[in-house]
Amino acid sequence: MHRFYFIFVFTILILNSCRYEPTSVNEVNIEQPGNFYIPIELNPLDSVIKVYYPVEFNYKFSPGKGKVKEVLIKFSGNEVPIYHGLDTINNFTFDPGNFSNGEYELTIRIRVTSGTGSYADKVGAEIYELNYKWKIIISKFDFNFNFACKVVKENNKLKISWDKLDYYGFKGYLVKKNKDFPYDNKDYFSDTIHNVNDIVYYDDSFIGGRSTYIIKAIFSRPGFNDFEKYSKVETYTDFPEISNFEQTGLEYKINWTKCYYTNNFKSYSIIDKYGSSEKELFSTENINDTSKILNFGFFSNRQFILRLKSKKSNKFGEDSVDFGFTLEHSKKFESYNSGYTIHSYNSEPYIYFNKTLKDINAYDFNSKSIIKTISYQNSINYIVSENNKYLIVRDIGYPSEVIIYKPPVFNSFTKINFNDFFNNCYVSSISVSNNGILLLYINDYKTKTKKLVTYDIENKYIKSTNNTNYNIYNLKFSGSGNYAFLINDSLNKLYFYKYIDNNLRLIDSILGVSTLSRAKFLPFEDKLITIYDGLVTTWNCETYTPISSYNTECEFIYDIDKVNNILMASKNNIIYIYDLTNGSLKTKFKCYSDPIIIDKTIIISGAVYKLEF
Repeated sequence: MHRFYFIFVFTILILNSCRYEPTSVNEVNIEQPGNFYIPIELNPLDSVIKVYYPVEFNYKFSPGKGKVKEVLIKFSGNEVPIYHGLDTINNFTFDPGNFSNGEYELTIRIRVTSGTGSYADKVGAEIYELNYKWKIIISKFDFNFNFACKVVKENNKLKISWDKLDYYGFKGYLVKKNKDFPYDNKDYFSDTIHNVNDIVYYDDSFIGGRSTYIIKAIFSRPGFNDFEKYSKVETYTDFPEISNFEQTGLEYKINWTKCYYTNNFKSYSIIDKYGSSEKELFSTENINDTSKILNFGFFSNRQFILRLKSKKSNKFGEDSVDFGFTLEHSKKFESYNSGYTIHSYNSEPYIYFNKTLKDINAYDFNSKSIIKTISYQNSINYIVSENNKYLIVRDIGYPSEVIIYKPPVFNSFTKINFNDFFNNCYVSSISVSNNGILLLYINDYKTKTKKLVTYDIENKYIKSTNNTNYNIYNLKFSGSGNYAFLINDSLNKLYFYKYIDNNLRLIDSILGVSTLSRAKFLPFEDKLITIYDGLVTTWNCETYTPISSYNTECEFIYDIDKVNNILMASKNNIIYIYDLTNGSLKTKFKCYSDPIIIDKTIIISGAVYKLEF
């Protein structure tokens, strides 16, 4: 019995010495059971991991009943292992700076004990090894990368497309449109595209014109401000444009090309633009209607607009595009800048105009030049006799002076100070006859009276003086000096006078003729023409009876061409040319400054034109 006991104790000692004394254990990778799996969460995690800048990876896993023996992280093909401890939750930073752009492989190897409870498991000899792999694409960010976009027409819409971007921190696109980026920062619309995979944008409000589209790619990088990379493209060919003009007399036929974006089209319009004002001359919703005949009248470098409207407005409520164009009348043969223009009614080709309120220029049509200029310190106004014999200048200063020139070159003059005749007076209005008789309206401040005065220029004496109670707006002498009319605007009347027994006598009045542009004496004849409510009436001055009358569309009389028997009248910037005798309409046209007729059919209106009808 003692012998068996001894053998048992000896065996136990041998076994115990085998358990504690070995310095190493031979590990054995054993086959994983079917239900054994260690899930690992890697963030960021994707089927393909794209790395642009140094990125921090976070991982975590659970070993179940086993114990972690090792976590080994490697970057494929490189002798740069990244080792971490035995934590099941950890992170590591990967810096792609030492690597070139391209494809790589990231491997995480996890080794854990089996957790079976066997003796080998307890001594750490049963090891499960799991390998996880991900494809890594290194694409380091380059601030100088190319980003191009283009614009095309597709399905009757404007399509803007660009290269797809795949860069670190890319958030999306901002599509903008303006006229001249970056100098013009007004956005005509602005849309944000959050889907980074979108590479097209349709401007379904576009109908034509020159536009600049800017596609901005927005990047957000930790520790940095947002970075914008933009690409721009201009379009300026796909829009209607004026193709040609055909001029006949005062008419223009305007042609333009058809709108390319038929689905967005609403209408064409032609706009007459004068300063800040606009007037629509023509409009059509027929997309094929691309020509129009219009009567624009006289103008110099006149600005017009072809306006194209869209069915749909953009984000800023804009629904039209304007294409400006300029027309210049081909019959214009000379141009000058004038403020107030007058002329005589004889055959001499002169006009007198001012560029300021203090000068007069004599212009000769034969030489097409200014032959004489005179200037004054004070503001002036001036008149010329029908026969071009007397040019009268009234100095608006005080005391009143009247200067008589012999046109057209002003080579002699007589200066009259009417304070020599009427102490402390002011000359308000003045006219002159062909035989050198002045008609003046004078305020005599000494006697506090208003006077009608006639003055003989050649003999230098006052012929007649009449006191009047009227506040005279303007007055006019007939060419013969036998008749006159005075305008009283407050009473809305024209007062008709006849020169009898060396004095002016009031004959009658006409109601409604309240401005000088509603009445004119017929040149070289004792006949008066008035206009009221469109009715033009010719009066016999001797008998003060109407000779003839006819209805017109007009409100004012501008001028009379006795040689060609023409009456020029107007309403709302439209000039009408009538036959002076029967009132038949010869032609009409637009004119934005006061015109006159000179030398038969030459029209003066800021520039000089040859009238055709």
